[in-house]
Amino acid sequence: MSDNQKTFETSSILAADIPALILTTSDVSEDAASVTFTATLSNAVETDMTITTDQGVIVVVAGDTSGTLVINTQNSDPYLDATSITATVIDVDASVDISSASATAQITDSIDTTFLSLRAFNTSEDENSALFIATLSNATQTDVTITTDQGDIEIARGSTTGVLRVNTQDSDVYLDASSVTVTVSSVSGGNFEAVDFSAATATAQIRDTIDTTTLALTTNDVNEDAANVTFTATLSNPAETDFIITTDQGEITIAAGETTGTLVIDT
Repeated sequence: MSDNQKTFETSSILAADIPALILTTSDVSEDAASVTFTATLSNAVETDMTITTDQGVIVVVAGDTSGTLVINTQNSDPYLDATSITATVIDVDASVDISSASATAQITDSIDTTFLSLRAFNTSEDENSALFIATLSNATQTDVTITTDQGDIEIARGSTTGVLRVNTQDSDVYLDASSVTVTVSSVSGGNFEAVDFSAATATAQIRDTIDTTTLALTTNDVNEDAANVTFTATLSNPAETDFIITTDQGEITIAAGETTGTLVIDT
């Protein structure tokens, strides 16, 4: 008899003509399709014996000492749900003591992995945020929290998806197309046996929109006595780097961070 075999005797032999009934079973994994319970008598029966349990009927045919009951188990799934099945004898159509005829099979949980993927949607600089969608390969049994380097994603019980919106910079006049990357660091909840998020990272490209900066050139009239005349170049937005303007009278430089520069021409 194996270590995990469960054996319960209904009784020791109470009298020479009363057999002992033993009910046994073995532990199985969640992947097994069924679990088997075996009823064994200490003596062969002369006629068919029917043993009624709370899980079904076992028949020991005439001349034999044992009969079996096969009970289907649940299919393997991705959730934490190790369980057990107990069969208890409640009636025998013969003189047998059934006061403690019971056996329990432990159903060990097998590991079925749930996978988490992350999808990013490209956007433009004019949008306020970039959209990311997290998808689980199996529905959750409890609420799930997904932790990322850009914020948490929540997936409600019974669902497979959750969303995260990451704020992007406002539209501006500078050349600054960029991207936003989200990487998952942990997953909690869901009652899953295992969650693989090793590939759960995604990048949204932020397209640069065209915002035009205008350049104006101004000057003032002078009289003939003036030594020179000044021309002023004005940008509608500050330059991020030194900005050089070439004119037919010379160059004007607008320093980084400034909006104006001048050109002085001798008269």
